[in-house]
Amino acid sequence: AELAALQQAAIVGSVFWSSALAELDSTAPLALPALMQRGLLVRRQASAFGQSDEYAFQHQLLHDVTYGTVLKAVKREGHARAARWLAARAVGREREFVVITAEHYERAGDSAKALEFYERARRDAETRFAHDAALRLIDRALAQPALNAPRQRFRLLHGRHIVFDRLERREEARLAAQAMHEWAEASNDDVMRADLATANMLRADHEGRAEDAQRLAEQAVALLAHSTDPAAASPLTLAHGELAWLAVERRDLVRAEQHLAAALEQARLTALLPSAQGGYDGYELQLRSIEIHALGLQERHAEAALAAERGLASLASRSRPLPHDRYILLQLLYRAQHRLGTLHEARATAQQALERALELAMPRLHATALLDVSEAALA
Repeated sequence: AELAALQQAAIVGSVFWSSALAELDSTAPLALPALMQRGLLVRRQASAFGQSDEYAFQHQLLHDVTYGTVLKAVKREGHARAARWLAARAVGREREFVVITAEHYERAGDSAKALEFYERARRDAETRFAHDAALRLIDRALAQPALNAPRQRFRLLHGRHIVFDRLERREEARLAAQAMHEWAEASNDDVMRADLATANMLRADHEGRAEDAQRLAEQAVALLAHSTDPAAASPLTLAHGELAWLAVERRDLVRAEQHLAAALEQARLTALLPSAQGGYDGYELQLRSIEIHALGLQERHAEAALAAERGLASLASRSRPLPHDRYILLQLLYRAQHRLGTLHEARATAQQALERALELAMPRLHATALLDVSEAALA
């Protein structure tokens, strides 16, 4: 009975919980005192789950050897039960338990549920700019046999491109974009083609290739000009947003206002989509940064500073604001304060932006933030 309990505990993991163990075998928790007395297990002072004691194997090697003695059929059933137990408790705790839940489902042979939980973990990692974790999770999701929806595969390929682009790993970003292109053409899907165009558009913008960015944004808009597909909203938001930004840079404020209105309309539609279909509720705030930038170019710095401060305050009301959004608004606030001559405030804001840039681990933002801090110090 003690050996059976130890084997069931090994299925849950090198760290496990009494109620999870009971999910696998209702009698197994009765053996825990004897297993602790033998020095095989230790009980932890605190537990990740209330009303459930937390235990750990005395050594990782002991766990691995014990797990290796469990029959395959018993493992599969045990992992399925452990996955269900964790899934019921992982809501709102993605960073802690969603990956573990996905791994249990994968070992149980439930590829569809494994894919669902890897996707949840991947989206969480991307929003936290946890680049390495996001790449690992994308690979795990792409390897799932249940991945048979063309657009779901494309979103994963797109996610890989986003991470490489953020890290300035340009050759890998180019290869990721090529994989996106090949899949979009194989699927003959204009939404995918538009998504690829906007991905290349943003890279062109980051590299200062304004003409290429303009051409790619117009290409995305043209591809979806007559589309009634709800998923078209996301690339249309990005394309019109880029066209608005480029118009502001040219001081063509009338054209900028037109594209911004179109982008905001699409952003609101994107916010209504489920996240699994590309839905995202942060575009509207990001588009407001274009308005703030336009105010600065018109020398309306006090209005720009006020708008940036309002934007930062609004982040507090969002459930999961992207750290990138905070950085952009801090940068815009810094520029407005600098031009208003409120130099102490500007320097403090520039320092805050630098701290956010370090959290994001994006080289181009880090470089820009360093330049702003040095400009503030010089002033």
